[in-house]
Amino acid sequence: MSFDIEKFLDNPSINSIIFYPRRYPKPSSESKKNKILEFEIAKGINIGGIFHFRSYENPSVLFFHGNGEIANDYSYFIDKFLDCGMNIAIMDYRGYGFSTGTPTFMNLIQDAVPIYNLFLKWITENGFSQSIFLYARSLGSIPIAEIASHNPINVKGIIFESSICDTYKIMRSLFMINLPEFTEEAIKPWSNITRIAKIKKPVLIIHGTRDHIVPFYHGKLIFDLISEDLEKKIIPIENAGHNDIQNFEDLYFPAIKNFIQI
Repeated sequence: MSFDIEKFLDNPSINSIIFYPRRYPKPSSESKKNKILEFEIAKGINIGGIFHFRSYENPSVLFFHGNGEIANDYSYFIDKFLDCGMNIAIMDYRGYGFSTGTPTFMNLIQDAVPIYNLFLKWITENGFSQSIFLYARSLGSIPIAEIASHNPINVKGIIFESSICDTYKIMRSLFMINLPEFTEEAIKPWSNITRIAKIKKPVLIIHGTRDHIVPFYHGKLIFDLISEDLEKKIIPIENAGHNDIQNFEDLYFPAIKNFIQI
């Protein structure tokens, strides 16, 4: 019997190791600076998020966060992102925040393009700029790499922060998935390596040199996979780990601001 990688990646026992979902009630109201997003991507499945904005003319950033985080977490320091000259949608995954459903590795990938399409439709209908940047933090690199691999016309660039590149190695080293059937070749169709190599847009990589969760070599591998013909830049943040990288404000936010202005 052949090894069914898709069935394996949808297995509840595997996904209980990978994901750390945290529920949070849907915000009861909006403000002049944010809008509540809720996209129905499948029957009975709604993905929630929060869109923060200052100007209808600013580019719109579609942001997928790290594991254990939710969209609401970013509300406390969102002004630092807005100061970079962007509007930004922080999106959750199935089972995170007020999104419905249960997260799996497969639906993390399969939900990505539908979310992007609904986001583009939403900003268009609401009068915001259709110039889009994709932003991946950590686990968010899985859906962002999927969207970016299709090179949508409205996407102007991609930011990978503390992001996964070699999906096989992260599964083995971080999540301790060591079954003999789970090989590099088996996961290749669903690996970020395969998707990132297809990107034809400008790319910015930000990665801490002391990241012990997603080690720095993942960022370097992303850089190496992007064609030399494309605009690409890697910002190694010395002494930054995985979860304190945003504290290095003098390097982190200027790099984002400069990239958004391309």
